[in-house]
Amino acid sequence: MQISLSGTAVVTGGGRGIGAAIAARLAESGAAVAICSRTLAEVETVAGRIRDAGGKALACKADITVEAEVLGLFDEAEKSLGPVRHLVNNAGNAPVGSTAEFSLEDFEHCLAVNLTGAFLCSREAFRRMPATSGGTIVNISSGAGKHGKAGWAAYCAAKSGLQGLSRALADEGGGMGIRVNTVCPGGTRTGLRASIFGEEPPGKILAPEQVADAVLFLLSDAAADIRGAELDVRRPA
Repeated sequence: MQISLSGTAVVTGGGRGIGAAIAARLAESGAAVAICSRTLAEVETVAGRIRDAGGKALACKADITVEAEVLGLFDEAEKSLGPVRHLVNNAGNAPVGSTAEFSLEDFEHCLAVNLTGAFLCSREAFRRMPATSGGTIVNISSGAGKHGKAGWAAYCAAKSGLQGLSRALADEGGGMGIRVNTVCPGGTRTGLRASIFGEEPPGKILAPEQVADAVLFLLSDAAADIRGAELDVRRPA
């Protein structure tokens, strides 16, 4: 099924991996894409590839855990590309370690990146989207948001919180013309995963583009009647 997408989309954590694949897929489908990361060089590379392919993309440096930088991100996106119609909260990190050895600083940082940042970006979308007839939000969670795993306490807590946030936003957004859904990828071939698990055989885990396809569907009019969904995307066991 060919899916088209119009308007401006903000993609957080778009400098590599799943976020970069999402940004490319949305641009291929017709959206103008504002891609943010704390590392400007990464998102400039992604935005450059999109523009070279004929798409419209803006690279933005922003730390989504900082309120003022989130406001600046949305301002920059709207000034350069037009009103934000779509938001993909993809930015995340996944610190691993035994609970007994885990520092409070690392735990709080994990919550900040995976959960607080999604709240700040979603709050800004809720403030702006109703003025332009609503919009769509997709939050990138994980199977870890549904199932506990030893050594992953911070990540599981953050992603479980993200799914709770998504359910509340979906309920609240219904009366504002804002659809909110969640994608829960299984293991996906990214640099972050490789740094934890090492190289894995082809076919064992997802390609980032498979996650991007699910995100595109949920943002599009093809999913106009879907809200509050938690879509699992994973390879068969």
